[in-house]
Amino acid sequence: DRIDQAKRPLDGKFTFPDSAGKGVNIFVVDTGVRLTHSEFGGRAKFGGSFCDGCNNDDENGHGTNVASIAAGKTDGVARLASIIAIRVLDKNGSGSNVGVVNGLSAVLDQHKKGKNKNSVVNMSLGGAKSDAVDKAVQDLTKGGVHVAVAAGNDGENACNSSPASEPSAVTVGALDEDEDNITSFSNVGKCVDIF
Repeated sequence: DRIDQAKRPLDGKFTFPDSAGKGVNIFVVDTGVRLTHSEFGGRAKFGGSFCDGCNNDDENGHGTNVASIAAGKTDGVARLASIIAIRVLDKNGSGSNVGVVNGLSAVLDQHKKGKNKNSVVNMSLGGAKSDAVDKAVQDLTKGGVHVAVAAGNDGENACNSSPASEPSAVTVGALDEDEDNITSFSNVGKCVDIF
C-alpha cells in the first residue's frame, strides 16, 4: 500500500497497472533465488553463481525474499517482470568484492546480448567501500541498466560503503511503517537518494 501512495492516510490497497513489469528483466544480485517458488510462476531463471562453493539455489532465503518483493505474483511491485538470479553471496550471506564485480559483469554481458534492453539490478547487499564494486555499478548504468542498491542497515553513513556510495546507483534507505521516520538501523547521509 505504501509504495503506491505518496501521502497519508493510506487506503489499505496496492494499486498497480495490469502491465506492471511486463518486458522488464530484474537481476537480483544476492544469495540466489529459489526458481521454483510459486510466487514466480516460471518467470525466474538462473543467471550465474559467483561465490565459492555456491550452487544455483538460494540456501539463505534473502534473495528469494527480495525477488518476491520486486516481482512476486502476490505482493510484488512488478508482477510480470522476469527475474534473473545472480548469486554472489553464500548460504550465510557472505561474499567477496571479486564475486560481486564478476556477477555485475555477467549482468552487463547478459544485458548487452539480450533482445530485451529493459534491465534493472537490485542489490540488497553492501560492504566496505570498494572502488572496484562502485566501478562495476557505474559500468552497468553507463550500459543502460538501472541499478537500485541498499543504503545498508548499520545506522552509519552510506557513503562509507559500496555499492551505496556509487552516485550512478539509486541508493535506498529504510523508513518505519508507522510514521515514515528513518529507522534507527538505516544508513543515512548524502549518498542516500530515497527512503
